[in-house]
Amino acid sequence: MLSTSVYVILALNAATYLIYYYDKAAARQGAWRISESTLFLLAILGGAPAAITAMLSLRHKTRKPSFRYGLPLILALQAFAFAYWRNAGAPNLISELS
Repeated sequence: MLSTSVYVILALNAATYLIYYYDKAAARQGAWRISESTLFLLAILGGAPAAITAMLSLRHKTRKPSFRYGLPLILALQAFAFAYWRNAGAPNLISELS
């Protein structure tokens, strides 16, 4: 059985992809758009895989260097932080704080 945090991350990624999809549709129609800061916030909160997938599959925000380089950077930092926390960081950090 998957933990609650896995379900939260999956839901966040699904929502992130849908919001990127909505923003792309709005861009085509000249309608109200989602702010770039909101799109980045979703990636920072854990939706970076979906943000990158949406960027590439929808061809959305691919010309913006902040997205083209920023989203992979966010994902790499999150992967590094997760690996550190999962393997060595959490037990050492907890024992140092005690």
